[in-house]
Amino acid sequence: MSDAIQTYVEFRSSAFLATDGEERQVNPGLWGKRLADFLCEKLRDEGFETEAPFAEDWGWVVPVVNEGFRLWIGCILSASLAGGRCSSGLIGRATSRHISQT
Repeated sequence: MSDAIQTYVEFRSSAFLATDGEERQVNPGLWGKRLADFLCEKLRDEGFETEAPFAEDWGWVVPVVNEGFRLWIGCILSASLAGGRCSSGLIGRATSRHISQT
């Protein structure tokens, strides 16, 4: 049995289309702002504190406030990954743990 934790979720949806002008904020053919905004809202509804999403060249970042280590969720959507029929999304989390020197 593996102790590895799944660090991403892949899905297909037509619910998170690109916003107007988003192509100027990320690489061509990629987007994720609607998904990032949706995740922020739903995480806050569940009691998690998030910062405002921001664009990277590969998609969008949702920073999640966490005192133990840096935590964020990456939102990447692309029509080409889904054969053009809908958005294919990837939600991943990244962490950077702080190791105390005692």
